[in-house]
Amino acid sequence: MTSSTHNNNKLTARLAARLERNSRRVIAGALVLTLLLTIPYFLLRSDAEASQDPAGEVFDLRDDIDERFESEIHGSAWIFESRSGDILTRDGLLEILENSQALRDADIRGELAPERLPVQPYLIDRLNPDTGRTIHGIDTLADAVDEVFRADPRLAPSLADATDEQVKFVIHKLFSDPRSAGLREVISVKATSERRIVLGQEILWWVAPALLSFNIADNQKLGGGTQSIGLGASETILDLEEFNRNVQEILRGDQVHNRVWGIAIDVSLESEDQGAIAGIFIMFTVMGAIVVVGIALRSYWAMALTGAGLGILMVWLKGLSNLIGLEGGLIIELIVPVAMIALGVDFAVHALKRYEEEKLLGLGPRRAFVVGLGGVLGALALAFASDGIAFLANTSSGIESVIHFGIAAAIAVASSFIVLGIVVPLAMMEIDLIRSGRLRRPGWLASVGRVFLSINVIIFSGVSVVFIIARGVIPNGLELVILAVTIGLHLLLPLYLIGRRPVIVADKTAGTAIRSDGRPKDSPLVQFVTALARWRYIVLPAALGVTVAAGIFASRLEASFDVKDFFSSDADFVVSLDKLDEHVGDRGGERAIIYLRGDFTDPAAIATTDRFITSLAQNSYVARDTTGRPDVTESIVSITRRITTSDHSRALAEALTGVAIVDANRDGLPDDRAGQKAVLDYAISEGVPLDEERLVLTAAQVREIIDYPGEAGVQTTIFMVGIPGTRRQEVVRAARDALEIDLAIFDETDAISVASLTGSPFYRQAQLEATTDA
Repeated sequence: MTSSTHNNNKLTARLAARLERNSRRVIAGALVLTLLLTIPYFLLRSDAEASQDPAGEVFDLRDDIDERFESEIHGSAWIFESRSGDILTRDGLLEILENSQALRDADIRGELAPERLPVQPYLIDRLNPDTGRTIHGIDTLADAVDEVFRADPRLAPSLADATDEQVKFVIHKLFSDPRSAGLREVISVKATSERRIVLGQEILWWVAPALLSFNIADNQKLGGGTQSIGLGASETILDLEEFNRNVQEILRGDQVHNRVWGIAIDVSLESEDQGAIAGIFIMFTVMGAIVVVGIALRSYWAMALTGAGLGILMVWLKGLSNLIGLEGGLIIELIVPVAMIALGVDFAVHALKRYEEEKLLGLGPRRAFVVGLGGVLGALALAFASDGIAFLANTSSGIESVIHFGIAAAIAVASSFIVLGIVVPLAMMEIDLIRSGRLRRPGWLASVGRVFLSINVIIFSGVSVVFIIARGVIPNGLELVILAVTIGLHLLLPLYLIGRRPVIVADKTAGTAIRSDGRPKDSPLVQFVTALARWRYIVLPAALGVTVAAGIFASRLEASFDVKDFFSSDADFVVSLDKLDEHVGDRGGERAIIYLRGDFTDPAAIATTDRFITSLAQNSYVARDTTGRPDVTESIVSITRRITTSDHSRALAEALTGVAIVDANRDGLPDDRAGQKAVLDYAISEGVPLDEERLVLTAAQVREIIDYPGEAGVQTTIFMVGIPGTRRQEVVRAARDALEIDLAIFDETDAISVASLTGSPFYRQAQLEATTDA
């Protein structure tokens, strides 16, 4: 639209004219508002993060579990992968053995302590009920192999003195002995075996590319809390993850023969690391956006104003968000600023370009602003309104972080429209008025100076914006000092120096409409767009067809939730999950939590729970070991059966409670309520014995499984089931459906009032469904 066709009675033209008449008041008002917003920016900052959890049973059960159960042990899993393809060799196992001992020694010296926690040992000793071995902080197959060498005088004195053949011989002995056959579960699913004659005996010669191990530490010393994997900014979570990283550093050692990964040991710290990388990219985004403005408008002043405007935008976003009580989080801290930069630069380029076009047609700065902004203000306002409404639609979500994102993004759109769509063009007009008729310095030195200032404004603007986004990286407040210096050096100081130059030509044309008689030649882009308009009967149906096709394919798009979408594919956190899939496969998986509430002194409740666990062997979505048994952790059933079937344990329970525990049908479960109560009373107070000297589970570990207030109260119990392949949401949905069918067995007894599912896979499913529904 040219000025000859401009309708001065249009609302946008009248608004533009009013802005032009009050330009300095508007600019001053924006600066004053920015200063005022620094008050909530500093004083009302909240360290809380908006919850990413919608309302729902899985989260209610999670909260109940967090309240009732607290783990005594902080455990981490490790994958050791051989560089040669076979870890079951002398060199491969010896490196694991030496690094494991180095870990124990470092713990004694207090070297595993997180920075905020006391320097003290954190590793603990516990019995592994699956293998019958005592875990001294960490237990690996290498430890078991070394113990066999040290105990058998016919073999080498230790693993360090052994040959590969002797190692294969010992591994065969361990895997074939029923007492240690559980060690077979720790090697990779890709392991192979063949029969060979070694040391005069036929053995199974095992080859495995990797093995799995666990370490255990005192959870209370590390701050307590439940064993859950998820994003969080609490000091307790960060301390746990720092401890895990300290363990990983020692277990890795020089990694001459093996590579080591901790499985999902540091999701929050990894998130912080990735966020720091994202901050650098945001800085380059700002710098790139300013370069685009400079190329599009070929103006240093447009670049400087846009850079300053983006910095002011971030202050507005932070200040207004703090003022209305929005909480932080990755979505608000990273996604909203990027959207703000994109929208703000878009507003600035459209408004400034339209202003420059009117100047090229002969209008002075004031008139060019009125005509240019009047012509584009309607489109900018429409973009602002439509984007703002779209973002505010997120407030209908059931997820707090999405609601806060919608509000913050709407604030960002409004701020971008005001600052970069209105105030920046006004400031550009004022700059042109100051420069109009002033002597301009010719020569190469002035050109070099402009290039230097342009590079400076790009760098300073990017740095100031990224430090405002990532508050706390530098001393608080310094980021605003950088922004103020950016504005002072690249706008105020140059304008002051220009203002001191003499006026050589009076700007008598300012505010008048002087047009060139010649019409500039249309650019190729204008010619292309005009051609599209002429062929509208072809273009519009084609666009409709593409839209319909895109809609069909979009409806087939499967929503997914994979960590690879949120972290770098080469991050240790992601690689560890890939290695878990590769080497553990269907023998293990992410834990689903079975949550049961009822009267577990009733034998019917225990019997029904036992039938449920047995039925899991037929559930194709449940992980199972090499023998086909489902991957189920210790439960109220296994605890009851361990005490009932052991003469030693049963006698202790009977002596403590004075009740005879009868199992006439020999199913390993007490036949009556009194016997079942006696078992629970003993387990809760004394633990679960393995023999006369050792406990399979301490009393504290039993209380991690059973919340047992006594006969008059309602008992709650949990146990976990491994589900492979939960990185694919279709697997999570199918597994949930299958497990809910199995849980229907509890409808057959009145002793169980609640039987349900929760756990990390179902948290993500609920979050994803709530997000897509929003």
